[in-house]
Amino acid sequence: MHWQLFPQYRDLSKELAAGLNVSQITAQALISRGITNGDDARRFLYPTLRELHDPFLMADMGRATERIIRAIGKNERITVCGDYDADGVTSTALLLRFFEMIGVPADYHIPNRIADGYGLHKRAIDILKSKGTELAITVDNGINAFDEIDYAKSLGIDVIITDHHEPGKKLPKACAVLNPKRPDCRFPFKELAGVGVVFNLIMALRQRLRDSGFFKGKEEPRLRDLLDIVAIGTVADVVPLIDENRIFVKFGLEELKKSSNRGISALKVISGLEPHQLNATAIAFRIAPRINAAGRIDDQNLGVRLFTTSDPEDAASIAEKLNSLNSKRQSMEEVILKEAAKFLKELLKNYKVKIVESEVPEEEIKTRGFVYRFSCKFILLTADKK
Repeated sequence: MHWQLFPQYRDLSKELAAGLNVSQITAQALISRGITNGDDARRFLYPTLRELHDPFLMADMGRATERIIRAIGKNERITVCGDYDADGVTSTALLLRFFEMIGVPADYHIPNRIADGYGLHKRAIDILKSKGTELAITVDNGINAFDEIDYAKSLGIDVIITDHHEPGKKLPKACAVLNPKRPDCRFPFKELAGVGVVFNLIMALRQRLRDSGFFKGKEEPRLRDLLDIVAIGTVADVVPLIDENRIFVKFGLEELKKSSNRGISALKVISGLEPHQLNATAIAFRIAPRINAAGRIDDQNLGVRLFTTSDPEDAASIAEKLNSLNSKRQSMEEVILKEAAKFLKELLKNYKVKIVESEVPEEEIKTRGFVYRFSCKFILLTADKK
């Protein structure tokens, strides 16, 4: 076996190790990640909540908070429009929990994976209209929902978009579009998960409500209590654990170990997780799959219900259901894997096979023989006869 090693910077690693009081191996690992000075290394190893960025650096944050505060003042019906994966579910639950903490009623809508597909759809907007929604807030979706936003406006529904997916050259004509990947956005960190964008929104909203005197005579919400949900969504969405994401996960794991959230407590029990076992790996492989299972093969609302219920019996029942669905998903995936292996084995007898990864649309890819599309959007299998 031939090993290819990163270049070793012995003098630099020795200096970094001494300054941080860590081993040279740790220092070299930091250098390999591009972290070469003491201040950056300290922020990476010992992040603090004080290092979270000013949420008002995010484009349209002022407009978003102003519109929400107006809705609160006029008792407008607010609906959170989420998504069925773990990031979308935690984003939805996070915003609902915040509204609950400040005494503001809010509803939510999660699309069905099979019937609706991803994102905001006109059928969903019709449902919102029938419920009397006046302000819709998308979470983890909406950045390319041009026609849907226009349709909502035609029905008298204002929309605030919070998303983290890549925007196009134009933005939807919403009341506000929160997305750190907007070209005109000054927010310094671009790799937030959807739940991270929502956490920045509630930080900004709490500040504006404080300034307006909303909390006079009552207790302000402690946002740190919500970081357990933020950590789950951040890890589940596989965003890089640097900058704000690293802060969210570090402090979110601390909250996760002692969480008072009924749903999270039930999920930890059903996942067989003790406090000392709670880390990013546990979220990725034991918590997130159970949340994702609901949206993939059953009721997409189960995850939101889990994170927002205050009834321990309801939480335990939902957690049990999610656990059962996850086992079912695993069995289904095993069957699919065996079928795929059998298909490839037969294919290789008569065809020369290539795996092609491309962002070029399928119709623009010239292939002989046939193309077999996998679940991943841009992975194609091409086969030519031998």
